[in-house]
Amino acid sequence: MDYTATLGPLDFQYVNAAHAVLQPFEPAARFAVADTEVATVEEGGRRYLVIDHRASPMATARAEFWVATSTGETPIDGLFVLADSATPGRRADFSGNLASLADLLSGAKMEEYALASGA
Repeated sequence: MDYTATLGPLDFQYVNAAHAVLQPFEPAARFAVADTEVATVEEGGRRYLVIDHRASPMATARAEFWVATSTGETPIDGLFVLADSATPGRRADFSGNLASLADLLSGAKMEEYALASGA
């Protein structure tokens, strides 16, 4: 099953998710869309949108990666949605930066981390 999302004028398709500890990242810009704060992060020559719901930036988080299927005026490579892990103390599947996590998740099978219906 394919999951899609729209954020402003951009469309995204769900790729995969992992439990990750991410290196600190510095947003190039922040803006709000539909009452949600979104950061723009540039890494490795790529630009990502990040919606970060984590309480602690260094805790293990569930990190979803969505690839951009349409772009606006500024090219966007993908969207990350970060949330606290549902299981406190869960060991991370990944530790590194957003660009490396995007590469890892793009090569994984979607069924392994597919969202439950209604989530």
